[in-house]
Amino acid sequence: ITGSEGEPTLEEALRKLARLEEENANLRQEMREYKRNGVSGLRRREGFYRLVEDRLKEKAGWLLDGLEMLSDEGLIKKVDEWSLDTVTAEKFSVLMGDIAYLSLANKGGHRQGDNLLADIGAVATQKLGSPDIDAPEKGAYFVAYRHCGDEFSAVIEDTLENANKLAERFSEEVAKSKIGSLEKYGLEPRIDIGTAHLVEGLEAFKELVRGGVKIPGGNRMRKIQDLMIEIADQRSIIIKVKTRINFLMSLRAHKSDFFALVIDDLRKGALGAKDEEIDHLLENGGVDLFVDEKLEESMKEGQQGAFLEKDIVKKIATRGL
Repeated sequence: ITGSEGEPTLEEALRKLARLEEENANLRQEMREYKRNGVSGLRRREGFYRLVEDRLKEKAGWLLDGLEMLSDEGLIKKVDEWSLDTVTAEKFSVLMGDIAYLSLANKGGHRQGDNLLADIGAVATQKLGSPDIDAPEKGAYFVAYRHCGDEFSAVIEDTLENANKLAERFSEEVAKSKIGSLEKYGLEPRIDIGTAHLVEGLEAFKELVRGGVKIPGGNRMRKIQDLMIEIADQRSIIIKVKTRINFLMSLRAHKSDFFALVIDDLRKGALGAKDEEIDHLLENGGVDLFVDEKLEESMKEGQQGAFLEKDIVKKIATRGL
């Protein structure tokens, strides 16, 4: 069919439409890949922060109304009036998980490390129900993300008690993975998980404000989000460090040949514990005190406000561990 002068024919228009549809499909695929983080098949962490912000507004918006507009004095008065018992039962928790032994898995070739990441992503989606990359996050019970490096994060529509049960199941399922480069060391994959609940983020924020730390308007909701995440992350770190130190002590006690092979890869996860410190713990015990002192040392770096924040986070995070 011939078009008028200067106009495309029907065949030309259809070919152009087909090209545009193909380009559109390619762009959609690129967007899906952008949202998905590499071999884990999970969403990128940017979505994690957006969802935490949305859930905070949804679950505690009535409590936080006008928070950003208050003066410093008004903010102190506001948090003094908070009755946090009213949000204890709210279904909003976050999870932070640290993948153990990823560097050792990579020693068998990066494909082994990739397999570990892929297995953890599969557990999150296929076993625990984190929605597919194209499915909406809003309203989902559990949404997992590849946070960065060897970290995963998640938002859970539930209480802290039930979030902890899900975290335990997550760990159990990950341990079933078979990674050859770990099996030769007698290790099974593990993910050290910490959780935190909305009320704990609010409690930390309240203590921070009452401690005299100035939090400017426009940053206050974000600070509550960050505190929730910090508490979950601190719990993950404490669990990881205690587990790692006890493992190294066991290897050292049994004079395992594996100790020399794995110590350099595992020392960082044990807060840099030296051989002589591990020997001291074997002779005298006191792992909990050792971990507490190491964390205290790291907290002493930084300004007064930062120190207070770390102290509050640590105090809340250590409850129940």
